[in-house]
Amino acid sequence: MIHELTDRARQHFSTRKIDAFWIFEEPTTGALFEGGLVSENKAITFEINAKTLEVFEKNEKIL
Repeated sequence: MIHELTDRARQHFSTRKIDAFWIFEEPTTGALFEGGLVSENKAITFEINAKTLEVFEKNEKIL
């Protein structure tokens, strides 16, 4: 399942140059998994729903 979540999240952020990427292995609540990425000079956190594969961007922070 993590592989499908990773593929979907990478697809969602495909317009960005991804320097680092992660998804936590355990859901935070229900089917929601937290993840994040570093793209150029920004850190972006997100949640992804394992049932619908919908990605929700939570926060974007300049490094």
